[in-house]
Amino acid sequence: MGDWFRLAVQEGAYASLGGIGILVALILIVVLRFVLSDGERARVRVPFFLLVGNLTLVIFRSFVALPRGFDRAIAALALLLLLACIGRAGFLVIVDWLIGRRLARPLPKIFRDIIQVVVYFGVAFLTLPVIGVEPSSLLTTSALLTAVVGLSMQETLGNLFAGLAIQAQRPFEVGDWIKFDFDDNLTGRVTEINWRATKVMTDDQVEVIVPNGPLAKAPIQNFTQPTRVSRRTVTVQAEYEAVPHMVVKALHEAVQTTPDVLAKPAPDVVLATYADSGIEYQLRYYIRDFARRAKIDSAVRSRIWYAFQRAGLSIPFPIRDVRSRDMLAVEATKQAEFVSARRRALEGIEILAGLPDDAMARLADRTRVVLYAKGGRIIEEGTDGDELFIVYEGGVAVLVGKTEVARLGEGSFFGEMSLMTGEKRTATIVAREPSKLFVIGSAAMREVLAEDPKVAEHLAEVLARRKAQLADQRTGSATTTHEERTESNLLLSKIRSFFSL
Repeated sequence: MGDWFRLAVQEGAYASLGGIGILVALILIVVLRFVLSDGERARVRVPFFLLVGNLTLVIFRSFVALPRGFDRAIAALALLLLLACIGRAGFLVIVDWLIGRRLARPLPKIFRDIIQVVVYFGVAFLTLPVIGVEPSSLLTTSALLTAVVGLSMQETLGNLFAGLAIQAQRPFEVGDWIKFDFDDNLTGRVTEINWRATKVMTDDQVEVIVPNGPLAKAPIQNFTQPTRVSRRTVTVQAEYEAVPHMVVKALHEAVQTTPDVLAKPAPDVVLATYADSGIEYQLRYYIRDFARRAKIDSAVRSRIWYAFQRAGLSIPFPIRDVRSRDMLAVEATKQAEFVSARRRALEGIEILAGLPDDAMARLADRTRVVLYAKGGRIIEEGTDGDELFIVYEGGVAVLVGKTEVARLGEGSFFGEMSLMTGEKRTATIVAREPSKLFVIGSAAMREVLAEDPKVAEHLAEVLARRKAQLADQRTGSATTTHEERTESNLLLSKIRSFFSL
């Protein structure tokens, strides 16, 4: 083998063998240019520049007369570059094209690097005889030198074999989200696994480089395998006076309307412990996109606050309740202003306009306030209901099935038929933005009707007129007075039946 390569540096032999090698290298580079994808073509640069270097040295030797020793060195270097070019191009053809296209997953980088290093070592061993060095002599090193090298590279070799073990066992792969040593600060997406270390990109966009040795020994949590589904837990406290099943209901309502929370596996709630300031509950739910876990958790916590507000629940915290008389007076003033705002909102509703002052005052006093986050579902089509809603702040969308048919802004109202007759909801209402709504329940309306039954007649007439107007808009024809009166009598009968008048 050594004699054959020594002949390669002789003028005639090198010209023929070098020409064949250059032709082979060119063919491999052209093949790679066509078979590799756009993202992989950058890998062809290395064999291309190696070939350019070889051709530069060959042309230089052809036009410049050099001393024999220097000429042989240039020839050996040219041969080394040519063999390295063929080795690299052949590696890309075999590994990236012939083998890579048949693999379900890309070959791990650590295996690619090891194979490439073996190829380059082979090229170097083939070139050594040209400069008069026998490869076998390099392998017969002393036992002392071997021990020194082994001890000095002990950690490096340990990382190398740990990297091979990671690739063989596949506890994680590039693209997986992992956490190791149970440290939240060491949570991130695996971006690279090489012969020495594994690179992890954290949520802070900080790259953490972890040596393979310690990583192979550390406990690892993989949030991507065997499935992309992972469970999240949000802890929240409720006051001791809150009935547990009401808290559980509010938590379920909050999580069921949160985007990116999976319906299956279903979320659940557990009562975790009795804390100093309240009862602690854990809301557990599942997500598929671990990269967005912080935003999803934030959305869940936000909707919990809204759900608690609607249910009349509060999140306790240690605080001393110290109030002065002036503060109590300020709060009383605010409460009076709030009741006045509710009354003005009620007076702006067509079906309530014209009610006696005492009836209007009673309704304003019994009106509740509910808050909804963006995307919160206020009522569901086909469900029972007995409440009327007034949009005080924000806006809502009206859905029939999955189709949006209307949008309602501030001052609009919906649910009047359910309030007065107990009819099922005919549409789904969803908050388009954070919204504040006033709610009138059937209990408040029952008190008003019991006090003055004639109010029912007024409400029936207004509802019949409103229903006729909506029908006219849909059909384009006018409703007669007789039809409107018939509808009014029918509604009055339903109202009396619903409220047991």
